[in-house]
Amino acid sequence: MARFWAAVSCALLPLGAWAQLPPPAQPPLPLSVEPPPEAIIAPPAEDSAAIDLALPDLAQVQVLAIDPDRLFAASAWGQRAQALLAELGDEIAAENERLERQFTEEEQALTAARAALAPAEFRRRAEAFDTRAQDVRRDRAEALRALAERAEAERTAFIE
Repeated sequence: MARFWAAVSCALLPLGAWAQLPPPAQPPLPLSVEPPPEAIIAPPAEDSAAIDLALPDLAQVQVLAIDPDRLFAASAWGQRAQALLAELGDEIAAENERLERQFTEEEQALTAARAALAPAEFRRRAEAFDTRAQDVRRDRAEALRALAERAEAERTAFIE
């Protein structure tokens, strides 16, 4: 305990004053950490009842482990939330597939028109297509992120 207060008082001193303090006197550390021979040979304590009273009977200790994900999935709340999230996920997937088909058709049309277009006009159309595709990718990623956030919010609300 004295070492603790010495450390606290050193921490509270200004740095210059702390540097001027002599190092604390410490007893030399033992070279070996072997128990004394009498501790090895000593018989068990005679008052074993006192020991039994101090420790709980491990056979009577009950532990309840809860798996929150399993509890959520098995509950009516969790099943309702999973059904709703699956429905929303299916809507997102259907929209993604529709957009993929649309962009594939547009890309094929742009590639076919390349020979008839001036290079500057093709570049302008290709850059516009690329910008639109990037915007849609960002929007679709945001929709998936929002779905994941909703799933996490449902789990959190359930646990709370």
